[in-house]
Amino acid sequence: MESKDLKLLKKLGVAQAEIERCPKNGYNKFHRYEYATESDVSDHIRPILAKHGLTIIPSVVGVQDFTRETNNGKVYRITRVEMQVTVTDGEGSYTTTWFGEGEDEGDKAIFKATTGAMKYALLKLFNLSSGEDPEADGREPEPKKSYSQPRYNSPPPKPKPKASPKQELPSPDEVFRTPKSDDPPPMKGPDSKISPGQIKDLWALARAEPKIADESVKMLLTSHGYDGTAQVLIKDYDEILADIADMKEQVPS
Repeated sequence: MESKDLKLLKKLGVAQAEIERCPKNGYNKFHRYEYATESDVSDHIRPILAKHGLTIIPSVVGVQDFTRETNNGKVYRITRVEMQVTVTDGEGSYTTTWFGEGEDEGDKAIFKATTGAMKYALLKLFNLSSGEDPEADGREPEPKKSYSQPRYNSPPPKPKPKASPKQELPSPDEVFRTPKSDDPPPMKGPDSKISPGQIKDLWALARAEPKIADESVKMLLTSHGYDGTAQVLIKDYDEILADIADMKEQVPS
């Protein structure tokens, strides 16, 4: 019998597959670029949430306040918040923690901080692209230099390293020898970890059409008690593959 949390994760995976790229209705006049506002993200995913019976519940669990004084005497308040964002279908639930920071001369720093935290929590929770990168600095990349003429006074080319002597291959008797009594037995029991080939097969199944988002697979592994595929045990491997197959069946064609 499926757990309530596992059913929720399957719904979340289907919702991620249905949500398309988020529109950008905000505009930064100083740096002259468009961006997705928090309301853009919320309005964009709301119909999909309603379709699958999902609800988002934000909660601020920590607040830190600082002040910053400029050279001309202006004082700005800086607020950092820790926010827990829970998605639920009324039975199961999944909670993730996010942080946000806002700066303002008046009393709006905390609202800017919570808005930023909520926006990026939703973007990442639903694996949603808005076409913007918070790490970008707004500068255009410098064009690569091209040289139409050969550059002079260049250093002489380095000599090629000498080829190492060929190593002799082991004989067939050494490769296919009978294991000795003191050889450690191979670990193939149910409590052994899956092989690299099985890990590759798991991701191949998830990323084959219709695709399941990587974040959904990671949350599925979490529901089974694993932090990643390298920790999965053989005894749980078939069940996890079956859960991925069930999630793919619910993705609309």
